[in-house]
Amino acid sequence: MNCLDNLKVCKASCCKQVSFKVPLVNGSVPDGDIIMKTVSEGRKYYLKLHGIEVKRLPDRSFRIVIPHTIISWTRVTPLGKCEALLEFGVRCSELSSDNKCNLHGTVHKPKCCYLLDESNAHLFNLTEGCIYKKSGVVKSD
Repeated sequence: MNCLDNLKVCKASCCKQVSFKVPLVNGSVPDGDIIMKTVSEGRKYYLKLHGIEVKRLPDRSFRIVIPHTIISWTRVTPLGKCEALLEFGVRCSELSSDNKCNLHGTVHKPKCCYLLDESNAHLFNLTEGCIYKKSGVVKSD
């Protein structure tokens, strides 16, 4: 089982959203831009492909600038007292109209986009359309 061979099933649903963990401020997700202490270069690139800008601040932290005009939906899942998982419905700029990645097979594809397989699917936040979730490899919540 692999993603590329099953695009008719999943319709590249993972490429039509972006998700990341954010620190909570006073127990909730902050309104507006999100400030994070660290953001890897790979994560910055992944976010950029989804139209989300990452700016370095004078104190060396990062501001995640989410243009709400590109967001079709938002979901917040609390992950304890200190952080939450944010998910936004926003298509990757490299996803073609036939749900294939224009970066597939190149060194430019973000690492997080090609790591998912049957052995580690339980480590990912899977979309409802994901073949690993639909097949029962990873149990739905």
